[in-house]
Amino acid sequence: MSGRLVLALLVVATAACRGPGERAERELDVTLPDAWGSAAPDVGHPVDVDWWRAFVDDDVQALVEEALAYNVDLRAVAARLLAADAAARLQGAASLPLAELQLSRDRSKRTFIGFPVPGSGGEPASTRATVYQAGLAVSWELDVWNRLAAREQAAGQDTLAAWADLAAARIALVAEVLQAWFGLVEAERQVELAEGTARSWEDSTQLVLRRYEQGLRPALDVRLVSVDLERARAEVARLGRLRAEAARRLELVLGRHPSGELAVAGDLPEPAGPVPGDLPATLLARRAEGFLLDAFLGALAPVVQIVPLDLSGGV
Repeated sequence: MSGRLVLALLVVATAACRGPGERAERELDVTLPDAWGSAAPDVGHPVDVDWWRAFVDDDVQALVEEALAYNVDLRAVAARLLAADAAARLQGAASLPLAELQLSRDRSKRTFIGFPVPGSGGEPASTRATVYQAGLAVSWELDVWNRLAAREQAAGQDTLAAWADLAAARIALVAEVLQAWFGLVEAERQVELAEGTARSWEDSTQLVLRRYEQGLRPALDVRLVSVDLERARAEVARLGRLRAEAARRLELVLGRHPSGELAVAGDLPEPAGPVPGDLPATLLARRAEGFLLDAFLGALAPVVQIVPLDLSGGV
């Protein structure tokens, strides 16, 4: 038996003799900090309602403002908010005293049969009378079982829910406009790239054709390069149709007629930079809220003939 084998058996025997609760301990030369922390930015404040202005140019901002003013879906949500507010005001009026003023006017004619009047051509005698009546009725329902107050509170909550729906619809509309604009810009860049490729194949076709006429290239090369040219032209046509679809999609969001002729200027915005790695989890709780509803509905008033609501004091 060799010496290495004997040494290995001794190591195994020593490990087997250690109890099940025993383990080898060794010290690591690692210095741990007293506390863990991160210089994360403060993200407790809500997102600005005009968050999209930070990374798009004036042309795109004009498109977003046009969508906010003329989008039919957003106008429908705003109309539902007005209806909910009117219903809440109606429920609040039910707890107030009700006064009804009634005015009436009655005009009558009485004819006396058998008593002709001299000089009337044999017509019977008649009289006319006009009676005016006025009445005032006052009623008030005493809310003993809190029925009216509960209905008014429920209507107020419906108004707040409609308000939240309008805020969510506004945020979703802005995101939809930007997404449609990104898609249209991307489609135009792809069309430009495909057109450049087609022009390159046209130059190659002309070059091969001249060399064929000079007897330097076979007819097969002319046929092959012609096939590649037609394939590039077909790709231009396909991407052109996709570009028109992207334009129609954006025009529908803006409230325009989907003609597919909308052209966008500029290119995609530059990235703002890498996302920091020390952002807290509370960032997920941020919402684009707190915008001025009165100003928003005031911008829509010329389009849908609505009156801005004053919900600053609550419902």
